[in-house]
Amino acid sequence: MTDHRSRNSALPSLQWLILASHVDEAGAGGGIVRYTTELIRNLDALPGIDVHVACTKQGAAFFGNMGIEKDRIHVLPTAHTLALSVIERYGVHPVFRRRWDVVHGVKHLVPKHVRATIRVLTVHDTILLDRPQDYGWAKRILLQRRYLASIADAERLICISQATADRLRERVPESAEKSAVVRLVGAGTLDHIPPEPLEALLGKRFALVVGEASPRKNLRFVATIWPEVRARVPDAILAVVGPTGWGSVSGTEELGRLVSAGLAVELGHVSNAELRWAYENASMTLSPSLLEGFGLPVAEARRAGSPVISSSDPAQIEAAATVDGYLGAGSFVHIPVSDPAAWTNAIVDLFTPPIRHGSSQTVADDSPTRNETQFERTWATVAQETLAMVRSSDFTNTQITGASKESPSSPADNVSVVQAGKAYTPRIGGVESVIRDIAVGLAHRGVRSTVIAAGEGKTSGVAEEDGVRVRRVRTIMRARSVPFAPAMIRAFRCEAGDALLIHEPSVITMLAYLLARRTPHRRVVVWWHFEVTRQKMLWVLVRPLMHRMLDRADAIITATPHHVSSSGVLPAYADKISYIPFGIDLPQWRELATTQCPVRTDEPFVLFVGRLVYYKGIPEFLKVVELLPTTRFVVVGAGPLEPLVRGHAAYKSGRIELLGRLSEEQLASVMKAARVFAFSSATETEAFGIVQSQAMALGTPVVGFDLPTGTTWVNRHDVSGVVVPIGDCGAFAEAVANIVADDAYYARLSSGATKRANDEFDFDRYIDRVLDVLLGA
Repeated sequence: MTDHRSRNSALPSLQWLILASHVDEAGAGGGIVRYTTELIRNLDALPGIDVHVACTKQGAAFFGNMGIEKDRIHVLPTAHTLALSVIERYGVHPVFRRRWDVVHGVKHLVPKHVRATIRVLTVHDTILLDRPQDYGWAKRILLQRRYLASIADAERLICISQATADRLRERVPESAEKSAVVRLVGAGTLDHIPPEPLEALLGKRFALVVGEASPRKNLRFVATIWPEVRARVPDAILAVVGPTGWGSVSGTEELGRLVSAGLAVELGHVSNAELRWAYENASMTLSPSLLEGFGLPVAEARRAGSPVISSSDPAQIEAAATVDGYLGAGSFVHIPVSDPAAWTNAIVDLFTPPIRHGSSQTVADDSPTRNETQFERTWATVAQETLAMVRSSDFTNTQITGASKESPSSPADNVSVVQAGKAYTPRIGGVESVIRDIAVGLAHRGVRSTVIAAGEGKTSGVAEEDGVRVRRVRTIMRARSVPFAPAMIRAFRCEAGDALLIHEPSVITMLAYLLARRTPHRRVVVWWHFEVTRQKMLWVLVRPLMHRMLDRADAIITATPHHVSSSGVLPAYADKISYIPFGIDLPQWRELATTQCPVRTDEPFVLFVGRLVYYKGIPEFLKVVELLPTTRFVVVGAGPLEPLVRGHAAYKSGRIELLGRLSEEQLASVMKAARVFAFSSATETEAFGIVQSQAMALGTPVVGFDLPTGTTWVNRHDVSGVVVPIGDCGAFAEAVANIVADDAYYARLSSGATKRANDEFDFDRYIDRVLDVLLGA
């Protein structure tokens, strides 16, 4: 190894001490050990830094093999974990009497007495604060106090996820002034390690659980529902990988019974090569954890191509999102652990043939899904952002992982807007996407943009995300999809702004607004997204309250005129209503479409995009396929009706290509290459269909059914496509065939689709329209 100090001879090296007494001779362990070793490895590769390590004798061997020079490894006495904690916390070792630029605690503690310019503490999670009962009595009594004292003493706090930052701010509000988010890698560590099979799992269909048996990992939950899974999938095996749990353990007795009955295998600690193989060959990965700091197994599993079912813990949802740009990412769904039946059904669905991989096959290292990514977040990125955070003089509430756009000067610079909805990202949904697009779009105009939403579980707090101030209020419970979050009432009263935009229909936001009585906003606007077709009895009860809210509103927004004509509520408020169709960043979307298309383009094809569910018209779409026996079809999406598509004769003959979920670049390129976009939604649940406008923006004509909602307004008959009577699959097939066969007809509709997108769906015009209504212009 070259002399570490020679990499930047013009300046003195930054002397950086990292406390790593928890690393053993193998460098093996859970997520904190992986974070520690990768951070040290990658900080050491940066110029101008001398990384020193305080570790045990066993850890010294590992770091020596890593390439850290002997004079930069400082061996602490061999002692029990608690004794080592005392040594680190109170600086009882000569290494702490040296002068350091940075002393960095990466597991719970920073020294109270140390000669350091900056003390940095990495906050992995808040388990010590939120779930102290998971620890043995000694750690519960002694370590929690030292952890809180270390948080208070550190000059910089690094949170490994936004979820952890939010929890920390809730528990220790003053931490917000010195904390930043440096999000962990969305896996990738295992990419360059050749997989090694686990003999116990060869030839088996298995669901994988990765993690120790501590109570928060909730192994007992999976063990409890597994007999029902096995009853429905007789050859399914539960495979559990991970070290012995620290502190108290939970679920080991139940798992032991499953192992004895041949329903499960318990593999303990495995190598990284074996772990990669397990991810790649599992039918799915399960993570029912009650509380995580990041959720590395979720990210690793998705990156390896494994479908993932997790709890609704915010950190795990965030971890899953870090792999969204990876082309081979496995599917992801989060389900509350309060719903064991939903978990069981989801597991059984993923065991349904065909199996994703062969029973003993692995993904080749040169597979495109392993090397092609939309973005690449590496451990080097984590090290660089950590260094930037330490050197920054102004880092309060900064999320270093995201680069913000420059905000153009705007007449709205002194305007503030508050939006309210029942949820916000990372929860995925149409309304959530609209709220985020508006919030970020307004922030880029210089508007002070705030969002109020119910948090996931009992989490709450305020965070800065993409220039938007997000207040998530605590959710006490959920009744189906409806959160009960009474703290939203206070949020309405204290989050002042020039305008309040409430997204409806939503029971929680409606009740919170009415119970708040007076809110500190000059104008109140309601965005009505759709008519309620589910939970009808509930809406009969609350309809008088909904009318009271609409009476009080200064203005109402809907996406299209059809939202009003098909509504049983809105016609009475026609004089208050403005129509604002959802916008698309047209230049960016068209730029994405220039990337290489993942399907053949040598012959025309018809494209379907959407979840594979009934209300998206999958049965109708397959009927159209049957009526066009020589036409090629491409399907993008996944869902419970995927077996119906795979079982169809056209799929078996190769006329239907099923692509699953795609990255934005791939989706845009496929939309542009398609001859026809088949929008087969056949029920009033579909209110707008933004995929239609996305296809039109790329010049692809749309064929759809004449729904009474806004879908027919988006796609104009004989202008941007063709609209046929609901359920008339024959007319649908005929329209598709005409566009495929007639070049002149296709060209006219393609030109009309592009023009309509330019006229109605431009994102800047969309934000202009929203801002005009909010300000009463």
